[in-house]
Amino acid sequence: MGSEILEDENYPEDDFQEEESSLIFKITKAFLALVLVFGMLYFSGVREYFFFSRTSENIQLESFDPIIEGEELKLSYKVKIIREPFFGSERSKDEVYSLMSNTAAILSQAGIDLIGGEVIERELTKEELLSLLDGDFSSLKIDSGMVNIILVKNLGGLNGVAYPGRRVAMVADYTAGKDFRTLAHEIGHLLGLGHKDNSRYLMSQGATGDRLSMEEVIKMRKTLNEEF
Repeated sequence: MGSEILEDENYPEDDFQEEESSLIFKITKAFLALVLVFGMLYFSGVREYFFFSRTSENIQLESFDPIIEGEELKLSYKVKIIREPFFGSERSKDEVYSLMSNTAAILSQAGIDLIGGEVIERELTKEELLSLLDGDFSSLKIDSGMVNIILVKNLGGLNGVAYPGRRVAMVADYTAGKDFRTLAHEIGHLLGLGHKDNSRYLMSQGATGDRLSMEEVIKMRKTLNEEF
């Protein structure tokens, strides 16, 4: 009898250990599932709908006062709107014109005027578009002597990216700040500027600065005269 009572008292402890192990296993599974889901959202670009946004085409910036006296320099550009069902840009041409107008307003402080303005829509395959993100522009005609602006839906978490050697600036539809600030920032890179620590400035790695220093303006104008 005593032996049977001892065996009965051991069962609840075994059950508790099994339940504890089962609970830890379930928590681990749930955690791994969450990691997988967030990973899929990250790489699919869905997260950008939550943390990034489209810039309203109704925003109209006034031109900035020039920082430097001298001749206004002209910088030609061409815009290529990439169309593709999953990663292609959703912008209308009116949105592009607003983007370029506001970008020009920011660059006016350097005495630089954006001119040209041809806007082209290009249909690409998913593979061709993904090649663009890797810096392979063989599927597009890249024009020399001007800024080539490529618009896509997202850039995997980046607002924009510049390829100075190719005179290419890519900008996402969904950005952490204003898209025109992003484009002006990338054009700054094409004109020889690096990043700046002060968040008030256009070349900071934040999403709000729009100012240029005298030193930066001189550098931009020198690069424009020599390389474009």
